[in-house]
Amino acid sequence: MANFAERLFEAVEKKKSPLCVGLDPRIGKIPECIKEQAIETASGDMLAATAEALYRFNTAIIEAVADVVPVIKPNIAFYEKFGPLGFEAYIKTVKSAMDAGLVVLGDVKRGDIGSTSGSYANEFLGKVGLIDGSKFSLFDGAIDAITVNAYFGTDSTEPFLGFCSPEYGKGAFLLCKTSNPSSEDIQDVFTSEDMTVCEVVAELIDAWGEKYVGSNGYSSVAAVVGATSDMQEALRKRMPKTPFLVPGYGAQGGGAGGVVPSFDENGMGAVVNSSRNVIFAYEKLMDGDKPKYAPEQFADAAREAAIASTRDIVGALKKYKKDNIFR
Repeated sequence: MANFAERLFEAVEKKKSPLCVGLDPRIGKIPECIKEQAIETASGDMLAATAEALYRFNTAIIEAVADVVPVIKPNIAFYEKFGPLGFEAYIKTVKSAMDAGLVVLGDVKRGDIGSTSGSYANEFLGKVGLIDGSKFSLFDGAIDAITVNAYFGTDSTEPFLGFCSPEYGKGAFLLCKTSNPSSEDIQDVFTSEDMTVCEVVAELIDAWGEKYVGSNGYSSVAAVVGATSDMQEALRKRMPKTPFLVPGYGAQGGGAGGVVPSFDENGMGAVVNSSRNVIFAYEKLMDGDKPKYAPEQFADAAREAAIASTRDIVGALKKYKKDNIFR
């Protein structure tokens, strides 16, 4: 299978977009038309109706943006809280995104030690063994990469990194500098070597990814680096071969100009995530003093927001002459 970083940036260049759309559906924001359809199919079972609404909402978004963005990122927290039916909606969402030709990033933030990490890695990226000795793939290979907590160290990351080899062709986005405000309580603390904790982690990620570098110069071992952080330039220097997933653009306050340091001189090296600003755009887009889209047009609004976000980010890259692959 092709190196994950090669597939990722081929998709970015083909779509002329570095945008990753996060599928973080909130029941309170899903339009009533979707809820009504889901209830009709669930025969009064509100848990089943909720899971069905998640899936219907997601598939409409996927269909609307599949030709204009390269990456989709379903966040499992918004699904598994609804139990087995919610988890099933997550699996179906992932497979729908794969069928639409999108690079699928499973935002699962797994990480533990030893055999526990191995179990997580096999669940999302590989196959699990059954009692008769056969193997079963829960996601049918639909997940291209997942997010991983790197802060347990090598014991935690090794089982995931094994799937970054050419045999499997998967990717792992390791948490380095996250976008939440309180990340500074730990990640920005200086060590005795006059580096912040996230810089220490960055050097580890760079070293772990060295043997997984593809023909485009980027590794399948990637990093999560928040759009709201002023550490992006420093971390890019410490991880020159590492793809960045940049959350925090849009609803969390990160602007297009702020993500530019995460990209290399050609505009490669990063994908920027936007969740709420895209999938719930129908609530915000206005035509003068009136809503531009009715709730039932939420997918059309999401498409417009995705295109506008791409234009915004690529425009910022162009300003800094980092737009070669988007021309």
